[in-house]
Amino acid sequence: MTIEAILSELNQNLVALTAAVNRLHSSLPGSASVVAAPSAPRLEPAAVAAAETAVPTPAAPAAAPSAPSPAEQPLPSVDTVRAALVKYGQLKGRPALQELLSSYGAANLSAIKPAQFAEILAKTQAAA
Repeated sequence: MTIEAILSELNQNLVALTAAVNRLHSSLPGSASVVAAPSAPRLEPAAVAAAETAVPTPAAPAAAPSAPSPAEQPLPSVDTVRAALVKYGQLKGRPALQELLSSYGAANLSAIKPAQFAEILAKTQAAA
């Protein structure tokens, strides 16, 4: 199956799905059409072949990467925070662990917001 045939089939399925969503939505009281049917751009086979065989131009050299600001740093994963909390609990004891969690209004890690993970991780590492 060629890429053109796959794209054509996907486009037909998308149009059919959009029509089905509109039918379901219009059956609700007081509703109008939700989504207009998409129109995929038509590429001629020569353009597709040219795009597939085009040699990418090298990117301009990037500036030396600077350290990301705290707002740009990725959040620690829940597994990382969980491991740090386990270690903290082993070092400080269960009451200290419960006090740390309750300072965030939580009884367990599941109740902690991901935005707070970095702060909690820093506190547990500082205590170690």
